Amino acid sequence: MQGYTLTGRTALSPSYESFLGIIHTMMVQYAKFIKIAREVKWRGDHSSINYIDASTWTRQEHNGFSHQNPLFIGAVLNLKPCLTPELCHTLCVRM
Repeated sequence: MQGYTLTGRTALSPSYESFLGIIHTMMVQYAKFIKIAREVKWRGDHSSINYIDASTWTRQEHNGFSHQNPLFIGAVLNLKPCLTPELCHTLCVRM
């Protein structure tokens, strides 16, 4: 997915909330890579990776409480602003 965005295309990554804990480590490492890549002159702009947390907006009837893991959202909110693209911040929370 991250290599896909380096080709100039935008990526869309849907996932279930309980598995976003695994994806969040890749997201943080990629954000660090993008920070360093911005300092290299020959690297062009990069596209975005849009993560969709599919389990927070759907009704959980059978295992909702046992599969909740807000780690990914917390990790995104804890990133320094220089690691995310300017003017492209989106956080949609539905209750």
